[in-house]
Amino acid sequence: EPLAQGVPGVGVLSDGESGTQVSFDPLLDPGLRVSTTESVSVTRTYRAAHNLGWFRFVEYTSTDSDGVPRSEVVPYGELVFPFDPALQGLGDGVDLRDLPVHRTEDGPLVEERYTVDPHGIVTVSVTDLDTGHRVSRTLGTQH
Repeated sequence: EPLAQGVPGVGVLSDGESGTQVSFDPLLDPGLRVSTTESVSVTRTYRAAHNLGWFRFVEYTSTDSDGVPRSEVVPYGELVFPFDPALQGLGDGVDLRDLPVHRTEDGPLVEERYTVDPHGIVTVSVTDLDTGHRVSRTLGTQH
């Protein structure tokens, strides 16, 4: 089966240590080869530790031995997700980035799904598995 190349390395930057440090999680390896006929998905599931999740995605080409990008990182998109069910019904008129982020004791079970289509286009969907609330974005485009 023919394979397409050209999928960028995609990672997410997040605040760690109560906002005093930035951590990097690689999601898709640079040079990932995907089928020209089928989509490929990567899924992460965890219990949320904050009321809001602010996912800042970057494109990268390589990491060092500690998994930190040492090449240039390029903004690739962002997604703000309300883990707190009270925030999930606020509607499109509220910019969640304006709300304070704080730790919670017992956040919802969350699934992140990263799908690469046969053309190399990456879509992220974040779902609160407790309430069913979902937000999706195509990365690499302005939203």
